Amino acid sequence: MPQMSSGKPDTINQALDAPQQSDHELLEQILQEQKKTAASQKAAAAAGWCIAVILLFSAAILLPKASAVMRDVQDTALAAQNTLNNIDAIMKDIDTLVADNSGNLTNAVTKISKIDFERLNNSIKALSDVVTPLARLFGH
Repeated sequence: MPQMSSGKPDTINQALDAPQQSDHELLEQILQEQKKTAASQKAAAAAGWCIAVILLFSAAILLPKASAVMRDVQDTALAAQNTLNNIDAIMKDIDTLVADNSGNLTNAVTKISKIDFERLNNSIKALSDVVTPLARLFGH
């Protein structure tokens, strides 16, 4: 196992120890390091492409669904706005109806408050007393 004598990576330490190694051994070592680096770079590139493909397929699947959901939300919002407009029109009609008929309602309430219900009840009783014998006379 290579040692780290000065806190520098092993390849640098080994390069510093180069006078002890032959040129062939040094080139062999550099070649091995480059192969390791190339393999790491290939793995990173493959992982990057896999992530890109996954993102592309996810977008292809999710974007149409998201678009449909947004259309539904827009349709619902439009329907809600139309409903609010209809409610507003109905409320205006009710306000107009109340304003137009407030005088009539006031007159009706005033007349109802003037009715003498005790006297009305007495009149109904008197009418009933008269009609009952007549009804018996005609067989009802």
